Amino acid sequence: MMENSGLVPVMVHHMTVPQIEVGESPVDGEPQDVCSQCLLALSNLCKLSRPRQEQAALAGAIPKLQIIVERQHPLREHAFAMLCDMTCTSQATRSLLWNQGCAGF
Repeated sequence: MMENSGLVPVMVHHMTVPQIEVGESPVDGEPQDVCSQCLLALSNLCKLSRPRQEQAALAGAIPKLQIIVERQHPLREHAFAMLCDMTCTSQATRSLLWNQGCAGF
């Protein structure tokens, strides 16, 4: 099964939005591209699998998804859809969403 391969936590780890200061332009699009590719892959992996959604939440995806939505990332609609889908996953995932402040998000 895909859940046992450890792919979801690796994708979550690499789904980090690069820190760019105001007025600074990125040197190249590589960090942004890595984040985008991981976000798309994770979105597709988790779309129809509640165990993968829970695995992503437990791996720390919730705060990263919140940052992607808040920073107006070009793929923010995928991040927002993932956050919304996680509400139906499990009680543990709902607790993580609540603790990360997604209720007011």
